[in-house]
Amino acid sequence: MTIAEMRAALGLGPEVSDAEVADLYATSIIGAAVAPPAAEPVTFTQAAAQMRLGDDASEQALVEGYITAAREWVEDYTGHIVVQRLITDQFSAFAPRLYLTKRPVVEVTGISYTDAAGTAASFAGFRLGFDRTRAHVSPAAGCWPRLAAHGSVAVTYLAGYADGEVPQRIRQAILLATADFYKNRTPFLSAEAERAIAWLLRGLRRRVL
Repeated sequence: MTIAEMRAALGLGPEVSDAEVADLYATSIIGAAVAPPAAEPVTFTQAAAQMRLGDDASEQALVEGYITAAREWVEDYTGHIVVQRLITDQFSAFAPRLYLTKRPVVEVTGISYTDAAGTAASFAGFRLGFDRTRAHVSPAAGCWPRLAAHGSVAVTYLAGYADGEVPQRIRQAILLATADFYKNRTPFLSAEAERAIAWLLRGLRRRVL
C-alpha cells in the first residue's frame, strides 16, 4: 500500500509527514479475529494421495493437523481467506474509509463501536466499496458517528471462497505445504517448498506496509 493510499484512507493532509502517516495507519488497525472454518479445503484422502501414503491412515490426525497449518500459512501469506467465514477487524478510530484486512470480501454484516457516552452501539448506514483488490467501508451518507475517547470500532464481514470455488493453485499450495510439513516434521517450510509455493501464489500475495 502506498503512502498516498494510507493518507487518503486516514483523511490526512500534506502537513503530516510520510513517516507519521505510516505510523498512524499501522496503529489504526488493532487486529483481526478470524473464526475457524467448518472444514478444511483439502481432505486427508487428497493429502495422502499427494504424499503417496496409500491406505495407511495410522497418522491421519497428524496429517490433518498439517493441513490446518498449511491452510493458515497460505492465508497469512496471501491475505486471502481460503474457506468462507466471518472476520472481525478492529480499528482504534473511524477514518473516511476503513480498509478491511482480509479478502475476498463477500459482504459486511455489521459495524459496532463505542459511542460518545461510552455505550456499545451499532451503525447501519455504511456502504461497501472496492479499491482494486481491496475492500473498504465508508458512510453511505454524511459522516461516521462520534466515537468515545479511547473507544474502538469493529467491522464484521464474510470473506473467503465458497465451496467449490477455491482456486486450484491455492489447493495445490496447501497440498505442497502439508507434504513438506509431514516430510520434515517441523513447523517451518523448507526453502525449496517455500519457493515453489510462493511461485504458485504469485499475484495473490497481499501488499504490506
